[in-house]
Amino acid sequence: KTNNKASSSTSSSQEDDSNRLAPYNPTHATAQSNALDLLELTPRDVFFDLGCGDGRLVVAALERCYDDDFLMRVHQERFARLQLSHSQDNG
Repeated sequence: KTNNKASSSTSSSQEDDSNRLAPYNPTHATAQSNALDLLELTPRDVFFDLGCGDGRLVVAALERCYDDDFLMRVHQERFARLQLSHSQDNG
């Protein structure tokens, strides 16, 4: 049974990979840092990362522009909105 499970999970991941248009290749942290240095972002700027994958670059940009207290408030507000949305969907 163990061999069957391993092969089924392997085939499942192969099926998932076949549906991708391109491989996932996150930008290295050094390259992200260099790009953000060049941009010289301020809190007044608007920053978009189209096709950002897991959002690492956006998070890095936010961390550079805002202090921890502001970021914590943003995360708390987003979490509250997600909870409300989830409760309305299941309610």
